[in-house]
Amino acid sequence: MWTARPKINRTRRKFFRANSFLIALSLLLPALHCGKPEPGDFGWAALNKEGMGEIEEMLLQPRDYRIRRDRLFFSESQTIYWIYRIESGSFDNSKFLAALYTTGESPEPVEIDLRRLELESGAGGYVFRQYYEPLDPGSYILKIAYESIPFDQVEFQVIPEPDPWQYADNVTAEEEGFDPLLHYSTGDSAYENRKRTPIENEEGWDTERWIYEPADNAAASEGL
Repeated sequence: MWTARPKINRTRRKFFRANSFLIALSLLLPALHCGKPEPGDFGWAALNKEGMGEIEEMLLQPRDYRIRRDRLFFSESQTIYWIYRIESGSFDNSKFLAALYTTGESPEPVEIDLRRLELESGAGGYVFRQYYEPLDPGSYILKIAYESIPFDQVEFQVIPEPDPWQYADNVTAEEEGFDPLLHYSTGDSAYENRKRTPIENEEGWDTERWIYEPADNAAASEGL
């Protein structure tokens, strides 16, 4: 026997449609929020802490970080300080990881360090701040992950102690304070320019930026 279906008035239909839309939206928003972050900026500093006491190490913590991704070289005696800046601080802070891999002794990268990152908020934006004690010479990959899924990475090399000095003469190194990170990370031509031209007017440095203004420059700006 055929039975007539009850009619649903237009008001109830609109209600059902609106309710269905809200339910779908509530399910979609968490998925959007859990998406991976956009790639950010890596900032670097290096310090040789050999022979330093605990108080000296605390006083010499780096305040300025050079933003770079390419041609990163460090000495095996340097502690490598790095920060990673992201645009948004709305992600779950407990789900960021940093993984360090070595690439020299096997066909595939080998993970040698894995640590959880803590987000800091400051004048330079949202940053993660970490450091590695002196590493053995070799090639390395640093990956940043969210929910265990990498979304950004950078490569760098650690070179034997004598090597950072082999391209600089002793007079220049003693007079100017040779910096292996400046030398290798910017290329030989930029280093040669630096020996002849003040760094403020140096050509070829337009790709280098600072996350935090160097202390000397900040003091000079305040005096103007």
